[in-house]
Amino acid sequence: LSAPFLSCFTMADKELENMEIEGGDEEWDDWEEDESAPVVCPFSGNTLTDVEALLKSSKEEYGFDLHGELCKYTDEYDRVKLVNFVRKQAPMGVEGLRSGIDSKTFLDGETYLRPALQEEDPLLLYALSMKVDGAEADKELEEEGDESELAGSKGGIDMSLPLLQKENAMLKEALSRMQEQFLDYAAGATLSTGASTSVADASAVVKSEQKKEGLTGEESLSNEDKPYFRSYSHYLIHRVMLGDRVRTDAYRDAILNNASLFKDKVVLDVGCGTGILSLFAAKAGAKAVVGVDRADIIGYAREIANQNGYGDKITFVQGKVEEVKLPVDEVDIIVSEWMGYFLVYESMLDTVIYARDKWLKKGGHLLPDASTFYFCCLDDPEYSTEEAFSFWDDVYGFDMKVMVANVKKEVEMQCKEAEVKVVNASYICSTTSTLAPMDLHKATVESVEVKEKKLTMTASKSTKITSICSYFDVDFLFTGGSGASVDGASKVNMTTSLEQKATHWKQTVFPLPFDMEVLEGDEVEVIISFRRAGQRSSRFLDITLDIGVKRHGETVFSKAGLSYKM
Repeated sequence: LSAPFLSCFTMADKELENMEIEGGDEEWDDWEEDESAPVVCPFSGNTLTDVEALLKSSKEEYGFDLHGELCKYTDEYDRVKLVNFVRKQAPMGVEGLRSGIDSKTFLDGETYLRPALQEEDPLLLYALSMKVDGAEADKELEEEGDESELAGSKGGIDMSLPLLQKENAMLKEALSRMQEQFLDYAAGATLSTGASTSVADASAVVKSEQKKEGLTGEESLSNEDKPYFRSYSHYLIHRVMLGDRVRTDAYRDAILNNASLFKDKVVLDVGCGTGILSLFAAKAGAKAVVGVDRADIIGYAREIANQNGYGDKITFVQGKVEEVKLPVDEVDIIVSEWMGYFLVYESMLDTVIYARDKWLKKGGHLLPDASTFYFCCLDDPEYSTEEAFSFWDDVYGFDMKVMVANVKKEVEMQCKEAEVKVVNASYICSTTSTLAPMDLHKATVESVEVKEKKLTMTASKSTKITSICSYFDVDFLFTGGSGASVDGASKVNMTTSLEQKATHWKQTVFPLPFDMEVLEGDEVEVIISFRRAGQRSSRFLDITLDIGVKRHGETVFSKAGLSYKM
């Protein structure tokens, strides 16, 4: 699940907490000013003063009523998909954009839940905060004095104070319900159900600890860290992770099935979230557990531990791992669920490496302690460029080839981004190739990046390859850095293979900008490089593929420099 997307919820939450409207021009003016965040126009790429100016410009200059289109969708997720779809497609023209919207294919899957912009997008916040109940809602808003045509007021959208108060109350009520649902879920997902905990109590814990530790806001965070930690403060991403049985069962089995290795040990949980791994460690008999997380969700983790009877054994510390002071000088075991899409997206492994080098005893266990990348070829027709172009040759007897030029632009854009999706295993058309397994006891921040590693796959049938697919495994081997599992260890493997039960990591697909024809037995060679995205964000990735086909030892096709963003 995309962290930047979820950050929009947290942004909305914080603005609701800070927004107090008692009536009077001064408070109203302040609110307007806060809402006037600069926003990038999807059509021109220019930065406009605020969302109101963007909506007005899109309608008057480009003939596209973005506000009207958003009003057609009552589901917040659909509106988010619409915004991201518009941002991706608008540069190629309004007509193609309208066609895509009319087909509603952008609503399928989760592709367009990923933000189109790397920075925070005020348009996404606007779409999430809209009250949309179809035509009746629009009529109600008009009757209550909201001019949905956007009158062009300088400070923000022209809304009456009574309506603002009403919508503010509704949003706060919705936020409260979501927080309460999280508490219910998190308690049920751990070990037992204790007494109910109020949102006010949990919020007080968060604020109290922030005050103690000097965490009164986000001032100390970098611009790229703010949306990252905000996203993990929202309950939804934790529900997705806790509900991923492949993920959570693997950690549970690795910890509880090795209780003898945890007994009387000191355990560090890096990026503890709701505290589920800390709870497993405590249940396995650890002497003490320290959970660290910068996100505000740690306040709920503290309450969950208390209500499940482990409050005296688990200590939660809020802050970045690289900055906190732990109540212990060293630990016997570090456990962390650090994996991102394509294994290393989000760069959380860097933080685990830092914790390992600073606190893990010699011979201590790091869980998981090994990871492996896998790659294979797909003949998934969804990515067939030939099909994308030839479809327009004859549509119910009509020649529509005029569409091809625009389709080529869309395909070019699609083939510059890696896509995270659940892949149908029937599209595998080659053997699997691996990058050398990574021993996490020896991994360095620099070794996380890969430069020009060769992958070789053999075509399992004669077909047209349309994309390259990647997935990963992690292993809980309990080697203690020795390279061999300790006596009595119960090893656990967790895979995100497309041939096994799907996880929330899914698989990562690299669409090819061409259909690559192969015969059964051909060798497909891929040279892969990936590195942190630098100027975009150190948590993002830039990936490059060079690809070729060998037949009986002779190169019959090659293409270098296929670049992807993630």
